[in-house]
Amino acid sequence: MTEKQKLHAYCKQIVQARSEEVRAEIKKIQQAANEETKSSAGDKYETGRAMAQLEIERSLAQLHEIEKLVTALQNTNTEATGSSIRSGAMVVTSKNTFYISISLGAIQFNMKNYFVVSPNSPIAKLLIGKQQGDSISWNGVSQVIQLIE
Repeated sequence: MTEKQKLHAYCKQIVQARSEEVRAEIKKIQQAANEETKSSAGDKYETGRAMAQLEIERSLAQLHEIEKLVTALQNTNTEATGSSIRSGAMVVTSKNTFYISISLGAIQFNMKNYFVVSPNSPIAKLLIGKQQGDSISWNGVSQVIQLIE
């Protein structure tokens, strides 16, 4: 398994862990709302129920975004190679290492720092189509593309 494939698998683990956290939060909120039903009456009950429902809706929205990340990861081709940068590429520059797949931001994996970015992110849009040896300038910092995997 290549370093990129290992990084891809690690990204899946991160997304899965986030999904499990949100699902646990939804379950906790639902249980709290059910307890509120048993011990309250009148306006206090209605307010508690409404607050719990808002929290569940917020958590469901987070879960929906996580499911989009799962789908994007499933659709990321880690096997494709080429001379120019595209979605699914791991790009080593003179300053950073980027993995163009989903938006996770800065992560550490195998004692190395990576920026896991969506193909729609500004930095990925700057990188896509470039080749080894090309330069980019991001936030006033010039970087040379050293390796595309």
